[in-house]
Amino acid sequence: MAFETKTKLKIEKRISELKTMQSDFFKTKKSERPAEGLDAAREELNRLKTILANSYRGRENSQEDTDFVNSTFA
Repeated sequence: MAFETKTKLKIEKRISELKTMQSDFFKTKKSERPAEGLDAAREELNRLKTILANSYRGRENSQEDTDFVNSTFA
């Protein structure tokens, strides 16, 4: 399912927020970083990048990914 431009922009904004969050993690000492927070940010970032890339290429996203986007950005 291709998403509306409005939804794509929301996804892009969230990707930007996650990149900023990741950058902030790396500004702290490794011993002081919460590993689970960084892992969660990476997982969501990678998932959103894949979903957005598929949408721009005109490929179908899985129903699970479509449901994730609809529940997160609706």
